[in-house]
Amino acid sequence: MNKKDDSDQILAEFTSRPRFYSVFLVTSLAKTVEFYCDILGCRLIHLAANEVEIDFFGNHVCGQLVKTLPGSEHSENRRPSNHPSFGLVMSSTDWHRAVDHMNYIGVKFFLEPTVESDSAGKEHALFLLEDPSGNILEFKSGAS
Repeated sequence: MNKKDDSDQILAEFTSRPRFYSVFLVTSLAKTVEFYCDILGCRLIHLAANEVEIDFFGNHVCGQLVKTLPGSEHSENRRPSNHPSFGLVMSSTDWHRAVDHMNYIGVKFFLEPTVESDSAGKEHALFLLEDPSGNILEFKSGAS
């Protein structure tokens, strides 16, 4: 399907640009705050007994505390190609800076950084991180 991009027209209906909001499950609020705020550099919005709200690079995400994650008994079968994820689409420069930073602070990648070029020579780059609760974060550049 080749639909004309009319996102500017759609956004004109709002008085301010809406932000993305997502809820994900976590097994430790403290480890979630440490990973998202201390390691990734996000800002803590609110911490309650059963949830943590974080400014994820201008978007609002909420980690809700659970004792166990659904389907966690099969986590050993997860591969980078069969996971739900959320993350950022970044400029190539920012993506490479993020990779350098993750390497500098010793973050373990769920999927090592990869850079490929398409038939037109456009660079597409990707890396994945796993948070302490097993949620996958996707960081890519070159996406259309």
